[in-house]
Amino acid sequence: MWRSIFIKGICCALVGAVLLPCVAAGRVPALNQKVVCGAVRVPLPKGVSQEAPPAVQTFTYTWRRDNKSGTEDRFDPQQLWEHDQRLGKWRDNAGNTYELVAPKSLKGSFNKGISEKYPPSMKHVLMEEYQLNRRSVGKMTRKDLSQWLTDWTQKTFGKPQKLRGVGGVSQAMFSTAEGAVALIVYLKGEANQPYVLLVSTPNDAPDTWKTPLSRALSGFALAKQQLTTPAANVKGWQTYDRPPYRVLSNLPKQYAPFLN
Repeated sequence: MWRSIFIKGICCALVGAVLLPCVAAGRVPALNQKVVCGAVRVPLPKGVSQEAPPAVQTFTYTWRRDNKSGTEDRFDPQQLWEHDQRLGKWRDNAGNTYELVAPKSLKGSFNKGISEKYPPSMKHVLMEEYQLNRRSVGKMTRKDLSQWLTDWTQKTFGKPQKLRGVGGVSQAMFSTAEGAVALIVYLKGEANQPYVLLVSTPNDAPDTWKTPLSRALSGFALAKQQLTTPAANVKGWQTYDRPPYRVLSNLPKQYAPFLN
């Protein structure tokens, strides 16, 4: 007689007295921890460790002109471009990495004009020149998101799929590449600034992340500063940011999950 036995998600087939285990796929972690990163609240798995962002290197040049000489600090425009957009990066115990980025421009735009001003041998620019150039480029548009993903990750992502926005998210999209997924969100209150949660997934197929990331959308929001109110300063009161609302509560701790 054939029977199927399901034990904690592991499927085994019972044939006579022989047990044949099936190969179980990796489990996508639940993104149920809300982490404030700069001006954004982002959902991440519990137990993630934050990684320090790469430092922007300073290259000191010595110049001589006629009888005068001096030094000036220059920078790699690629590093400045990344630094301007990267908000945070984390890693979980399964080896997945999570990177929160606020796209502002395409990669080809950060050196627009700079390459015309300097010879190819000059790889670094003054900070003032970089900032002036960035202001002249203007903001990135929504149609540029696919190209931005390629610029940032060096991977080819598929066409973004629309997701239903919930809570503080007005619009959301999901896209996959080999070994990576991207969740793109537009938050209420910042209609023109996208935020991208990039996940590197060495152990799971990228498409298996669509449902967990869709469920995690409610965890995204703008992180508001704490209000200074008499109630918030009284012992026993707690402040909960639930955009577009802020809740002040003195309920006992056992009721706090109802406010999350």
